[in-house]
Amino acid sequence: MKRRAVVLTSVIFLILSLAMLVSVTMAWLAMNRETTSNGMQLAIETTPNLIITNDVSEFAKEIGLINNGSPFAVTQPENSSATYKPSTHVGSYATYEAGLMYVSNTGAVNPLTGYANSSATLAFLPVPSSATGNPFFIDYVVYVASNSQLMESAILKARIESATKNGVEVTSGSLMATSVDVYRGTQIGEESYCGTLNVATKDTGEVFLFNTAGNAGTIPLAGTEEGQYLTYTFRCYFDGDLESDSSGIAYINTATLDTSRVSLNVMIYVAN
Repeated sequence: MKRRAVVLTSVIFLILSLAMLVSVTMAWLAMNRETTSNGMQLAIETTPNLIITNDVSEFAKEIGLINNGSPFAVTQPENSSATYKPSTHVGSYATYEAGLMYVSNTGAVNPLTGYANSSATLAFLPVPSSATGNPFFIDYVVYVASNSQLMESAILKARIESATKNGVEVTSGSLMATSVDVYRGTQIGEESYCGTLNVATKDTGEVFLFNTAGNAGTIPLAGTEEGQYLTYTFRCYFDGDLESDSSGIAYINTATLDTSRVSLNVMIYVAN
């Protein structure tokens, strides 16, 4: 079956708040600093051959009535205030249930570079797994399906198309560490993990959204029963382990922290 390119574009406005000893250097905020951000918002748009919603029951409606007449777009309520605390992805879900860890001894972090002070060893703890009021990440769950026909053997990918602040492309500073861990379904774990996207690698980074052998799968025809839609969780956070182009200086550091709201454009598409 010939597949038409299917594109799911999302605009994520996000600023989020950002014992195991390891001898590594990562980028973090010094002295456990917490800063109020300018909030976040998520909007996701699809092309007309897909339907998207954040409420599965919407699939029972006539297409023109889904999402109050917007079957190809979902906008999440804006979070007007959040606390900024960086974390970083870690694949050991038995210990790190959220798939993230953070530095607990932030007094060892150099505020000018975002890295550990000379001769210091950073200590890491698991980020709390509950998404409710979590200062490290925000989850967005969406449901996607075809509105016309089953799409078999589809290769579904995601990439960051753009990231802007006040309408200007983000090319430097701490907003480059804006990251998204993508999970198939709502359970966070090794089997559901698809990959990570971040602004710093947006020109080359992409993830496969069918985390199966061969990375191919089926996009089902929309319905309210399990198996009639695809579920994805976008776990958004600031990655403290990303190094900037300036040698020895991290994207995230106390001296140059930027808490502006960032507009993140993520494209999900079917590859031919």
